[in-house]
Amino acid sequence: MRLRTLGLAAAAGIAAFLAAFVAVTELLVPYVAFSVFVGIPAGIVVGAVVAAFVLWRFETADAPRQRSLAVALSVFGGALVTAFVLAHFALGQGAVVSILAATLVGALAGIAAFGRERRAAVRSWMDRHRIASFLAVTYAFTWTVQGALAATGLEASWTHSILIGFGGFGPPVGAAVVVAATGGSLRQWVSQAFAWNIGARWWALAFGLPLVVLVVGSALFVALGGPIDLGSFASPAIYLFVLAWGIVWGGGQEELGWRGFMLPLLQERYSALSASLLVGVAWAAWHLPLLLNATTTHGGWGPSQQVLWLFTIVAGSILWTWMYNGTGGSVLAVAVFHAGINAMGLYHPADMDALLPGGVPDPWLNFLAELTGAVPLVALAVIVVVVYGRERLTNGDVPGAETVGLAPGTKQR
Repeated sequence: MRLRTLGLAAAAGIAAFLAAFVAVTELLVPYVAFSVFVGIPAGIVVGAVVAAFVLWRFETADAPRQRSLAVALSVFGGALVTAFVLAHFALGQGAVVSILAATLVGALAGIAAFGRERRAAVRSWMDRHRIASFLAVTYAFTWTVQGALAATGLEASWTHSILIGFGGFGPPVGAAVVVAATGGSLRQWVSQAFAWNIGARWWALAFGLPLVVLVVGSALFVALGGPIDLGSFASPAIYLFVLAWGIVWGGGQEELGWRGFMLPLLQERYSALSASLLVGVAWAAWHLPLLLNATTTHGGWGPSQQVLWLFTIVAGSILWTWMYNGTGGSVLAVAVFHAGINAMGLYHPADMDALLPGGVPDPWLNFLAELTGAVPLVALAVIVVVVYGRERLTNGDVPGAETVGLAPGTKQR
């Protein structure tokens, strides 16, 4: 047996031990007093199994799939160990953070190695399961970033916001991987983010509808007895900054994945309304780490407000589809609309001292603010379905796979 194979097996075993040890230990902290004593044997078992598998299959030619997995595990191990040493010893990061970051690096390296070894088979599978592949990469990227952020316990700050936004690049990363792997046109796919020539009407709607949602929602909030403070409005200059930030980093960056990839593929097979709801469910579930992290705004909400917000995302997906289909596939317009909706919170007249007495959210008033903001959004979605019909949600043709730079007509799973 070659010394190189022994080294790779050792690296894979050590990496698997570290990843399993941290995962088991951290997951059991709330339930087991000395979870480390469970994490250590669990890590040893996982590490030994992985090392043995690499030793067994790394140099075999009779089982190419298993050999490819052994190669991927060895690359994962080498990359994880290297990244951990750099993060922990060179950069001075904590052990848990270093292992989480190194696990992400190792996983990406291992996936890339497996892809190289099984390039034709992987590409063929991804071409048959484009949406499943997209969701797998999207969730893996975002949830890993969000998990690492939660593990650090970083409080609200600019660094916190930047990292949250970085995790939001999961959908475009997932779409880019699938488009590239299945022989699509990355240029055609990305061009949707620069489709600005959509007519003054659509730009007026993209910029103006968020204002309509704000006015109607605020009026409902006041009518239902919500406390207001008209002296706390932000400057319009701040709105422009928040809008620009939202387009590129605060929500708009997601749209090349959800609307610019998943939606047109689903519309090859389903009606625009059904496709919207499917995207909406995937989109809402993708946000779950934000709800579980107590350091985020969403994590501080009560369960009823969180559920209402997730429902609003699913309903709002119909409006996003309407704008995407109506503009002939302009991700730019949808990103502006998305960022505009997010930015409207700056101008809600609710009295923040009443919503957060002593820094602690008032459950009823926060739920009322969320509810009254959701009503106009859901009402607009219902109007769109009634006026345009469920099949297309527009008067024109709906964008399909060709808009993404992929061959049309493929039934997706």
